[in-house]
Amino acid sequence: MWCNVGVAEEIREIEVEGMSIGDSLLKYFTEEEIKEATVPEVYPDKFEVTFNIKEISAYDFITVTYKFNDEKYKIHGISTGLNFSNNIQDCYKEQDKRVKEISMNWKHWGILPFDEEKNSTYKPITFEDGKGDAISIACYYFPKNTSDNNLKISLDSREFKNYLKKYSN
Repeated sequence: MWCNVGVAEEIREIEVEGMSIGDSLLKYFTEEEIKEATVPEVYPDKFEVTFNIKEISAYDFITVTYKFNDEKYKIHGISTGLNFSNNIQDCYKEQDKRVKEISMNWKHWGILPFDEEKNSTYKPITFEDGKGDAISIACYYFPKNTSDNNLKISLDSREFKNYLKKYSN
């Protein structure tokens, strides 16, 4: 199981690789390890992103987001995923399996365009708790570059989620 809860009332109750929204990265890593794994300028004005900060067995990638200049390295976002190179249907099956692991009221929009020029799509299933934190389990499909097909699981604090909305506009 990818998280420690069967029934979650709040997103912060969900753990990915032992980490939750609101935790300090210093609980899991040294400051030196965090700085070495930080990718500069992904969100240059407010947040920092670490990429594959540790060897992980359950996922193909993991990123953790924290605020720029936060000495406590409080986690505002965790994204992780699995690659599904040649079979998007397997991604959809895995997505359904992961959604069933948590009992929440999920919002589902079906398959949506992601990059219309490349005919790419994504299928998000999301939940926002009463505090505004969110979790999304989404399959990304890239017909022209199937090696990029993946299942992405994202946990985002309300603050980071709202930042992403503004950042993408």
